[in-house]
Order: sequence, then C-alpha cells, then structure tokens
Amino acid sequence: MCKNVGADDSTSKKWLAEFQRRNLVLHYDQSKDDALRSTVILRPNKGESFAAFQAALDPVLYNLKHERMATESQILDAQEEWRKVATIETELRNAAMTAPNVQKFLGLGFITTFYGGLAYTVWDVYSWDVMEPITYFIGFSAVLASSFYHTMTSRESTYPNMWNRAYEKKLSALAKDKKFDLHKSHALLAQINGLKKDVQVLRLLEGKTATPAKAAKPATTAAA
Repeated sequence: MCKNVGADDSTSKKWLAEFQRRNLVLHYDQSKDDALRSTVILRPNKGESFAAFQAALDPVLYNLKHERMATESQILDAQEEWRKVATIETELRNAAMTAPNVQKFLGLGFITTFYGGLAYTVWDVYSWDVMEPITYFIGFSAVLASSFYHTMTSRESTYPNMWNRAYEKKLSALAKDKKFDLHKSHALLAQINGLKKDVQVLRLLEGKTATPAKAAKPATTAAA
C-alpha cells in the first residue's frame, strides 16, 4: 500500500511502525521466519485477521514442534548413555572400596599385635623402668609419622582421610585401566538438564504448559 502511493522503504517502515503502535496492523518484523516477517495483518482484532495470523504462524509452530521432538529424542539418548555410564561407575566405585577396607583390617591387626606384644614385654618380660623410654620413642615416632603424612598429602592423619585417600587412589587406577572418565556421568547430567530446559522453553513458545524437568540422580559415591 505504501508503494502504491509512492513512499520509499524508509517512509514505509515508519508508517508501518506507527500503524502497529496504534494497533491497526500486526507485523513481526523481527521474526526469523521469512513468511512471518513478510506478513502484515490488518485489523488484528478481527476474526478473519486472526485466522490469517494463525496461518502465517503455523510454519513457525511446526518448526518449534519438530525442534522440541528432536530435543526430547536427544534427552532419551543421553539418559540411556548416562545409565550405562552410571552402571560402570558404580561397579568401579564398589571395586575401589575393597583396597582401603583390606588395608583397614590389616592395620587393625598390626596395631593389635604390636600393642599386645608391647604390653607383654612391659608386664611380663621387662620392668617399666626399661620399657618407659622405649614407649616414649614409639609415641614420639607416631607424632612424627603424623607430621610427615600431613606434609606429603596436605591432609590430617585421621582415619577418614587415610581411607578416602586410599579409595581415591584405587578408583583412579581402576578408571585408568578401564579407560573410563569419572567426570562423564556429571557431564551427561548437565547435558540432560540443559536439554530439558530447552524443551521447557520450546513448550512455552508452542503455547503448551511446561512440565518440570526431573534431573537424573547421579551415582552415589562410596563412604567409609
């Protein structure tokens, strides 16, 4: 219409913007869809204008629907891959618990035997006068060993810290042997959650109610 009266493109855009401000026309000039961007709807409140607008909008909704369906398919694939990865990770973590538990019982047996023998020498073989300096050096050696442990590992020499260190070391070795990435499970979870958020946005653009995204639960880590 603007061209029919001899208006150039700049003037036509100004008129179109003013008509749209007055709610006389409806124009999606910022749309990425060519068909919708080139469509101008006169009197958008009229029934026939709404039908024309719906017809122009159908290709956009079609693309949104297929994009949503493709994203949902990606979610299913990622969830299936996550289940496989989580199964392998759980098996590795359970296997890694064996080493620190064995070390725990070996250490307990050593301590029991050592202090049992020490008690025997104190009360049955030698007198306390002979054993007192020996027990002093044994106790001081334990303090030095604790200090060395903290220096080497930057951790306090407590049972949970030592157990976790042995567990992490064994788990890392098993993962290296299996060529398994221990961070892959968390990366897949982040990917799944991101895709679910995309589906929510696409559903909102389609005019549907967005369903809350339920994140998959990560594999539980081992505890001492």
